[in-house]
Amino acid sequence: MRNRIEYTDRYPEELAARPGFVVLDVGSILSATYSESPSDLSADSYTAVSAALRHQIPEGSKHLLLTNVGILCEPELHLNPSKLLLDLALDFEVLLYWTFPVINAKRLVWDTAAPQYGIEFEPTILQRMEQQN
Repeated sequence: MRNRIEYTDRYPEELAARPGFVVLDVGSILSATYSESPSDLSADSYTAVSAALRHQIPEGSKHLLLTNVGILCEPELHLNPSKLLLDLALDFEVLLYWTFPVINAKRLVWDTAAPQYGIEFEPTILQRMEQQN
């Protein structure tokens, strides 16, 4: 469903293999694109990161599986990760592969030692994906 972010802590191999389902390793994409330093991003890091991710999505794709999204919480990027992900969810069904803690069913925490580095959504936006065994 669009305008919603789903997450799972088990890699959904069956979904990743489906036609129209694109797997994006966000950390690898950003590391390859901005290999020298975050200052390579430009003054508008949101636009630069969004463009780098969208450049990897083939035309006609409907579903995204995003891995390594914790990098979006890096303070040096000066991003609003929830806005970036919600903007993607306007155009695609977004599923996050997230193996870190989730607090109150709305906050993805990348580092429990520094919980301010997380991604927070409205409770109705973030949904845990139900998987069959």
